[in-house]
Amino acid sequence: MQLIKIMLLGALLAGASAPAFSEDGYDRSLKMNEQFRADQKRLWGDKNDTEKQKTERSLSREKDGQINKP
Repeated sequence: MQLIKIMLLGALLAGASAPAFSEDGYDRSLKMNEQFRADQKRLWGDKNDTEKQKTERSLSREKDGQINKP
C-alpha cells in the first residue's frame, strides 16, 4: 500500500510540474517557424520569383526546340 501511495504522489507531482516545463512552448514554436520560413525565403526566394524563372526557362526551351508545342 505504501508503494502505491508513493507512485500516486509522484504522478501528481509530475503532472503539476508539467505546465512549468512547457510554459513558453507555443511562442517558441511560432518563433522557430517564422525563422525557418525566413531562411527558406532567403535561400530559395519568393514563390512568384520561381514561377517567373520557370516561365522564362520554358520560353527559352521552346525557342531552342527542346519542348514540342502542342
